Amino acid sequence: MIGAGLLDGINPCAFATMIFLISYLSVRKRQGRELLATGGAFTLGVFLAYLGVGLGFLKFLTSLAILDVVGKWIYALTLVLCLALAWGSLSDFRKARAGRLEDMSLKLPSACVAGFAI
Repeated sequence: MIGAGLLDGINPCAFATMIFLISYLSVRKRQGRELLATGGAFTLGVFLAYLGVGLGFLKFLTSLAILDVVGKWIYALTLVLCLALAWGSLSDFRKARAGRLEDMSLKLPSACVAGFAI
């Protein structure tokens, strides 16, 4: 367990997740108690996930028959979502090539873009 924990400490995915968390907190301008609460919730979530895996909770969950059915529905919904986003991306590509950037559908709302203007 200690070895697995040490190996996970140098996991590139963990670094990317931490960078995302820090950048999210800085963009949202969190300070003081909010910063500690968000960081604490993230840390607690990671701890509980690893504790559950370590205690065999994941093995218990995979033994439930209902999860197989739910998993197939989730995969089907994910497939539909990915196909819709792929169609939207191709449509936006065609619009961008034609120079109609304002007609693109997969973009941030103008209120969000204005908030990040430099």
